[in-house]
Amino acid sequence: MKKKIFLVFVIAVFTTGIFSLASAEKTTGTLKGIITDAQGHPLPGATVYISSPSFLGLKTYITQNTGKIYFPGLPSGKYKVTVEMPGFKTTNLDNIIVKPRKTVHLKVKLEPTSIEEEITVSKRPPLLDKTSSKISFIMDKNLIENLPFARDLYDVVNASPGVISGNNPYRRTSSVHGSPVRDNTYLVNGSNITDPRKMYPAFNVNFDIIDEIELETSGHPAETGLIKGGYINVITKPGDHNFKGQALFHYTGEELSQPLWSEEEISSTEAPSPVRSQGLYDTSLSFGGSILEDRGWFFANARYISHSRNTPFSPWTDPMGNSHPEYSWNNQELLGSFKLSGRVTNRIRFSGMFNYTNGFYRPFFQTSPSRKLTQEATRIMDHQKSYMGTASVRYTLKQNVFVFGRASYLENDFPLLLNEKGRENPQFIDAYTGYRWGSASSNQHSRQKRLHAQSYISLFEGSFFHGTHEIKAGAEYEFISGTLSTWKNNNLTMYYRNGNPYYYGLSQSPSTGNTVGLGKIRFYTSSQTERGFKIEDKIKRLGLFLQDQSTFAERLSLNVGLRMDLSFVQKSPGIKLASGNSLSVEIGEYLIEPLYGINPYQENPIFPWSNFLFWNSFSPRLGLSFDVFGNNKTIFFTTFSRYSDSLSLSQSFSLSAFPPGNSHLFYWYDENSDKRVDSEDTFGLYPDNYLRYREEYYKKRLDPNIKAPYTDEFTIGIKNEIMNNFYVRVNFIYKKDHNIPENVLYDPESDHYWYSLEQAPEDEKWWIPFNTIVPGTDDYSNKNLTVYFPSAKSPYPFDRFTNVPELTRKYQALELMFKKRMSNNWQLAGSMVYSSLTGNIGSGYESSSGFSQLGKSPNDLIHHPSDSKLAFDRPLSIKLMGTYRFPYDFHFSFFYRYLSGKPWARSVTIIPPSSWIEEKNARYFPVDVLLERPGERRKQSFNNMDIRIRKDFSLKQFGSLNVSVDILNALGNQYRHILQNEGGFWFPQEEDSSQGTRIVNPDYKKVISLSGVRVLKLTFSFTF
Repeated sequence: MKKKIFLVFVIAVFTTGIFSLASAEKTTGTLKGIITDAQGHPLPGATVYISSPSFLGLKTYITQNTGKIYFPGLPSGKYKVTVEMPGFKTTNLDNIIVKPRKTVHLKVKLEPTSIEEEITVSKRPPLLDKTSSKISFIMDKNLIENLPFARDLYDVVNASPGVISGNNPYRRTSSVHGSPVRDNTYLVNGSNITDPRKMYPAFNVNFDIIDEIELETSGHPAETGLIKGGYINVITKPGDHNFKGQALFHYTGEELSQPLWSEEEISSTEAPSPVRSQGLYDTSLSFGGSILEDRGWFFANARYISHSRNTPFSPWTDPMGNSHPEYSWNNQELLGSFKLSGRVTNRIRFSGMFNYTNGFYRPFFQTSPSRKLTQEATRIMDHQKSYMGTASVRYTLKQNVFVFGRASYLENDFPLLLNEKGRENPQFIDAYTGYRWGSASSNQHSRQKRLHAQSYISLFEGSFFHGTHEIKAGAEYEFISGTLSTWKNNNLTMYYRNGNPYYYGLSQSPSTGNTVGLGKIRFYTSSQTERGFKIEDKIKRLGLFLQDQSTFAERLSLNVGLRMDLSFVQKSPGIKLASGNSLSVEIGEYLIEPLYGINPYQENPIFPWSNFLFWNSFSPRLGLSFDVFGNNKTIFFTTFSRYSDSLSLSQSFSLSAFPPGNSHLFYWYDENSDKRVDSEDTFGLYPDNYLRYREEYYKKRLDPNIKAPYTDEFTIGIKNEIMNNFYVRVNFIYKKDHNIPENVLYDPESDHYWYSLEQAPEDEKWWIPFNTIVPGTDDYSNKNLTVYFPSAKSPYPFDRFTNVPELTRKYQALELMFKKRMSNNWQLAGSMVYSSLTGNIGSGYESSSGFSQLGKSPNDLIHHPSDSKLAFDRPLSIKLMGTYRFPYDFHFSFFYRYLSGKPWARSVTIIPPSSWIEEKNARYFPVDVLLERPGERRKQSFNNMDIRIRKDFSLKQFGSLNVSVDILNALGNQYRHILQNEGGFWFPQEEDSSQGTRIVNPDYKKVISLSGVRVLKLTFSFTF
């Protein structure tokens, strides 16, 4: 491991001088302007100097005939600008604030003089960037340091306008303006840290290294790359001229985290106590300073976190009589970071960074932790390790021409292991009650690597077509490799129904003719040991872009860009050894192999496949901004952009001959009535197609004509500076997805898709309608439905990955955002978003993976119309945050959120009568179906207020001490989460009838969980 850390460190630091492929401007801003005389005529030959505590050295520019100046690549901070010209007064401008990926525009008029004279201009520079048409929000240092955030990038991102949290305790994903949660790009100093498989941050970004965060939500320029969602760029602290440091301790415990529910209120329900922290210890040490006088800066940080929480699991006894007690989880992480930045000469500037994280023990729940998930059925991220090294350089060829470059390397080692209490057990799932016990599905160990290099040249031209042009042309190369192993000693999953192992009740055995219990079981195809099965895929991508940001008459700006991206995947050969449970191997031998010529549970080859998935995409990006009154205070803007998807390892892994998590269902006849699955029993095949494991069929799982999915986006808006350091933005956003890919039903023999009613051959009837009346419960009325079951003549299910024209996703929003910079002792920011997210395929993690249920039958497409409200639809979202600095260095800060409730719809599982199955020659195939259009009902809305009270103590020459108290859920909000969906099963006696057996979900109308905890968090920070 030491060798690996040293290798990445070498890449991060020493290659800065020899390997220069990257985008330095992703973390920096630009200063432009014009130098004129008192009459407004451009002044050539003026010398302009800029300096800043954030900037190494002094930068100089000499104006040409146009009088225009151009300073790109400036680190975020406050700058001083000095302008000198013989015969004119030397002019100083102080406190010029530069932000990442923003442009500051200056107009400086020099006054003539016959003697040497210097003046300081107090006129404040413009607050708004009049050349930019993108929509972004910058969480600056003052907001990050003062607001009661959870010291976590995830919490900060979710505070931004248009962002809706996925509320997942381990994936930590967010939807940005309706985009799928997999479509965000996370960066640190411009280097991509998005995990190539999971598509969320590969590691927990250390909160104490963050200087600013830019969240770009719409109107992405061509240089931004393949992105459809949020562009989340973390700019880290750079160090400084002087040696400085900070030691921090953050704590909360069980005594500071109390439920707002009384014991009597909790005991009156079957719900467990609200989840709360049992202990959080967060310690951090940061320091930085100058290495060589005005030549190099460094910044370093180390952080250790230990956090324990209870879970909502309630004590329970499983059908075998085993008791399962309450349990808690503990998370420990070690994080370290080192950054070096400097200049070789005034023309050559560089930076390098190394980041390391180690999650010693991180709980990872197969489903969200609930009172139905036992501890033995969980999985653990045991020593998840991430390494990231990056190096960048900027070279000034001449005054108006710059070259930027970056190279970065990311490695994420992700072991996801079965809980040791259930490591040797099969998995048990009760489909009726929702309980899971025994074990989780399987062990997994993945390792993802990314080498990313990009470079571009930037040219500033002030006399082309009567306008000012900033032209960028660049290229990037990305190489991703990933391996994934899945294994388990006992690969059996057994399904119960309301505590009964005979899922289908009693039935006649096809082997003995006896009446025996009939159950449903599953065997995963994973091998017995970690080394027995490993998928290895490689993705390569080449991107090219050309972009021109032009300004005419100092008021009209056009942003025109075009990207071309080529992506392709290669699969490596390998071997999958036999599965762990010998019974699965036996079933494969006598049930599957005679019919299909292959046993998926025995040793099998993994076939190589070169360049099998090729996506070629062109992405135009157009933007316009206009300074309405010519005073840089009211800016109109509009954009049209097309964004293409990037390939992920999760997509390529899913197209493997033996995909991770692959399994098959079987009928189980318990011949000896011992309620155990053993070799004395009889087994039957579920409708399934095992031809996928043969090479000639396996490669038919991918449509050779598949096209890259893309999103069209249109924005229009206006931003206005209404007072000093205060601006408001109002904009409209429209997004629609196209070419959405999905795994759908396909018949490789006839070359027909059959996931919809119209696709089967004309002389075949592969879907049989069944009309039924689902009885209503309580206030719910009866529901007339037509559902479809596969005919016995239909092909066995075979998935194919293709573009599905029936799938839709559309988002539109009206957004109001305002921000007041910290000045006059206060700051304020907020947003209100009124939006609509509709379609029939969601934006969640599973639904955007290519393996939703929308391609498995016509039922989902019919009962999930395109105008349905999707899970991330929130008609109204309000976020407010601010700080006020009182006398004696007291600070009061708050963060308030309001969200409309999440849409939901009633559902049911329909099991037709056996007589109808026989009469219609249909397959016995339970159907899960919605009873209403999603969005007709919503869960309870959410609102919350967190506050922070902070006191600063000056220790004079020793530094300062900051003490703060966070009060989370200051308003004392409490929520009862009651299950309103009756769900369950419907067993109709006959077609077109409401007579039958209706079994509702056992938790229907019960309080399934309680939330409402007020938490105090203490932070002590010593700055030296």
